[in-house]
Amino acid sequence: MTPLFPRDGQRLTLSQGKTGDCYLIASIDCIYNASKEGRERLKSMFKELDNGDVELRVKRTKQSENLDTAKIAINYKHSIDTDTNEDVITIPHSYLAEIDASREGVRSNSLAVKILERISSYYYKNPWQYQQNVLTSISAHDLNNRHEGTSTAFVGHLLEVHSYDTEDIQKIISLKNRWPEAPVYISLAYGKKDIHGKYHGRHGLRLKEIIRNDNVPGGYQFVLVNPWNNTKEETINLADIRTRNTRFCYFSENKASDRLTWDIVNCTNERTGRAIFENYQLFQGLLSLQKQNVRLNGNIASNAVKLYALAPAIFDEPELLGKSPIREDFLACLESAPYAFDRNFHTLRTRFPDLLEKREVISARPTVPSAPEKPENLFENALDHAISEKAKQAGFAHNAREIVEEGLLNFYFQGQPFNLTQAGDLRFRFTGKEFNAQTIADSRVKEQLLPHGLYLAMAGANSELTPHGKKLLQSDYPLTRELYQQVISRQKNKNTAHLLNALYNLSLVNPRAAEQFLKFAKEDLSARVNLNDIIAQENDAPVRDWLARHLADSPPIERLRRFEEFKEQLGKFSGKFNALNYHKYEERLAELDKFLADFKNNHSQELYPAHLGQLDGLVNEKKSALKRSVQPYLLAEDALNKVAEQIKSIPIAFTNCDTVVAVILQKESRQEQMYRLIRQDTVTQAERLLGYQAGKYPAIQQARKEFEQNLNQQSTKQMEHLRKRANDLVAPMVANINDFHFNFNHCSELGQVRLHQKAVQEQLKGLTEPTAASRKAATVEGTLGLPESVNRAYQAKLNNISSAADAAENRIKNQNQQQLYKIASEINRFSIQFRECNSEAKANERREALKQQLLTHLDVSGYEKALANSGISRAVFVDGYPPQIAQALKRKRQDIDRRADELIVGFRKAAAPGILASINLQKHLDNLKHKVEELEKEALTKPDYVVPAEKARTMYTRLTRNQGRFLNGELSVPDFQSACKGAIDNALPDLANHRGYKVKKIALHVLSAVLSLGTVGLAFAVNYAWTGRYSLFQPQTASENVTLKVDEAIKGIKPR
Repeated sequence: MTPLFPRDGQRLTLSQGKTGDCYLIASIDCIYNASKEGRERLKSMFKELDNGDVELRVKRTKQSENLDTAKIAINYKHSIDTDTNEDVITIPHSYLAEIDASREGVRSNSLAVKILERISSYYYKNPWQYQQNVLTSISAHDLNNRHEGTSTAFVGHLLEVHSYDTEDIQKIISLKNRWPEAPVYISLAYGKKDIHGKYHGRHGLRLKEIIRNDNVPGGYQFVLVNPWNNTKEETINLADIRTRNTRFCYFSENKASDRLTWDIVNCTNERTGRAIFENYQLFQGLLSLQKQNVRLNGNIASNAVKLYALAPAIFDEPELLGKSPIREDFLACLESAPYAFDRNFHTLRTRFPDLLEKREVISARPTVPSAPEKPENLFENALDHAISEKAKQAGFAHNAREIVEEGLLNFYFQGQPFNLTQAGDLRFRFTGKEFNAQTIADSRVKEQLLPHGLYLAMAGANSELTPHGKKLLQSDYPLTRELYQQVISRQKNKNTAHLLNALYNLSLVNPRAAEQFLKFAKEDLSARVNLNDIIAQENDAPVRDWLARHLADSPPIERLRRFEEFKEQLGKFSGKFNALNYHKYEERLAELDKFLADFKNNHSQELYPAHLGQLDGLVNEKKSALKRSVQPYLLAEDALNKVAEQIKSIPIAFTNCDTVVAVILQKESRQEQMYRLIRQDTVTQAERLLGYQAGKYPAIQQARKEFEQNLNQQSTKQMEHLRKRANDLVAPMVANINDFHFNFNHCSELGQVRLHQKAVQEQLKGLTEPTAASRKAATVEGTLGLPESVNRAYQAKLNNISSAADAAENRIKNQNQQQLYKIASEINRFSIQFRECNSEAKANERREALKQQLLTHLDVSGYEKALANSGISRAVFVDGYPPQIAQALKRKRQDIDRRADELIVGFRKAAAPGILASINLQKHLDNLKHKVEELEKEALTKPDYVVPAEKARTMYTRLTRNQGRFLNGELSVPDFQSACKGAIDNALPDLANHRGYKVKKIALHVLSAVLSLGTVGLAFAVNYAWTGRYSLFQPQTASENVTLKVDEAIKGIKPR
């Protein structure tokens, strides 16, 4: 059975089956074969169990909601690990053999890939149903609507890696120029072109690398690996790529790593970017800084590479960089301006010398699978293997050794892993620390080290030299002509000026060697060239001064200064244009010509002939710079003018449209055509370059304005024509609707109005029944129901019917409300009379009789009908009557009560004095007053008398007040009796003892007299119950224990 993964050192091989999962296979190729992190992530998902089953763990995400547990259970075991939030899918050993033997899907040296191909389709959004041998997890890859977002985002969620989708080709070129091995997926139009040159298929592949090649269209070659067979490559040029609607995806470990990657791409040059991506530990250190909110910029990136070359050990433990005091010095070094880096690094090295111990550390990013260990004579065998593998590559059969060995020499002096070939995994074995710089120094290329290092120093690579390389070049070695010849033989440019510049570069590393080699050069050159002319022609001042010191026969003269003056004045002419001044290009050229002519006229005799001959060339260079600077603006202007012409050429006629909808759709289509033109990336970039906001370039703005005006005019004109045509078709139907007559004059009740309104509406609706003409008119207008003019007339007539019905209802309501107001007026005019009422009882009887007579007004004919058709809501009724009736009844009842009460009060006031005189009440009250005053006098000296005295006084006050109210007619006889009894009853408990006995006795006489108003016999009965005698006012002789039960006696009293 195929192993889960190929053994270490082997690449993952893939060959896609006959199903539509190229995106999945190509993405796995990117993730596994391009990065160590990707390999480790894929391997971590699988576990082989003791019983031979395989367990797959998939991190749960939103797309896990698509997993149908019943469907996956047909062939697998599924559970959810809540602790890790993972789907746990177990593949039985017996089914593994079936998967491995199947020829349906991918062919690979990894069983894990075959498993992923099957499991992935269970996470598709499309709820496909499993049917054995018909619709399986393999054939499900051919279905539509599989992913919520992009296919690569689906893979990212499935494999728990970060995916970054982009259509920016230049962004991907920049990434690959800095990191050729970056795991990048490409999706593009693919297959054979049709007769029109268009592709109709689409395919996903791995983007292996991008090679700069000026000889192909677009200047770049894209090397692609096809999932149909990932051991083969195919190449497409950039110009072709741009026509294929491409989309890219960069896979990374997580979001933080992705962010840092694009920061590196955006803010570094290619050399610095390569240095960071090639050194994995440096990348991780920058990642740690990013987590500490240190955002990468070009200066920090450049300084980080320098710092890594000088002290790589500082990046071994990035967590130290977040701690003080090392952080302060480290950041000062990292954020240094170019002139301050050496000073800040010296401070860092002085304070933390331990960080510089591991100066040979090279921690590179692992890219390809690790190679197995080799036997003795390790490096020589590895070197021969690398040369052999390099020779197999196209174009390197005859120079493989030179290429590989030159890479070793460059790596020794520059320390960059990209100097080493990847052939035979040689680069990986260096970055993996299996080999190092000392290995090269001890190898068969050691004799080439010094000549090659001097050559690099002469080439100007001084700042990139490794510490051990610089140490070798600055050491004491014989400076022979043979060594000189070995070095200059490596120079590709044999120009004399180039050689002298190279020797100046060498002087910056080893002045002694440079001076000796300059002597050899002078011996070779003095017979053939004028050394003073060579010095005069040198543009770089430091080089010129160095050559003048060591080479010239005489010091520089005034002619040299005059030439420098020309170059200085020429340099003041700006070589750049912007959006505000690019139109002054011709004017700037004329100024240059005048400057050159004036200088020649005034100073030609003061210049060396060689310098005089250079003037035109220098001015032409300046003109070329001006042309290069203005060219983008002129091209942008031309591109925008072309777009304006394209807008003008969009057709605006609508004569071919025979429906309103067709006009609207065609108008929108042409507007979209115009918008596509002005929203092109090239238009946006051109407008931005010329300083205009999007869509504000004058020519485009004017073309758009005219286009929209003409488009609106033509579309409006055609729609008006079509609507008139539709109106003509339905004119008879509209006339019938308009001529439809109705009225509600015969309706006298609200219910009749509603029934008649419904009937009239039904008659009107019958006039709108579809006809052939109305259907055709509706088609022309694009309406689903009635044609517009018919619907307008129909709605207007419906509104007329509704208004007429409302008016009829209002008429009926007003008539019936007037009837109710008439009844209310009759109630208000009701006459109130109390004839033959000579007593309170008869007055009350008359009161009730009058109130009953009021209600007879509501028994009149038509009241109920008026009430039903008045439109008054029951919610505003008062006591079951409409407001105007209720208000009239209320006022009249109040008048009856007032007249009855006045009559009764008169009866009472007339009878009250005689009634009270008949019981001699005033005499009893005077006696009571006298006894109360005696009790109050006793209370002044005897505390026990205070409460009885207060109670007695309160009782007397209440009795006299009741007397007054009775005389004023406020109280009837029973009310007067009850009020007096209440005043006495309240005081009796406190007058029961001896202290209040006399007061109590008189109070009872008062009560007896008052109660006698009902019957004399009752008064005698009360007296007998108290004294045992029938005398009404006889003094008491019995004990205080006799109980007076006045309440029982009062119950039978009736008013006189």
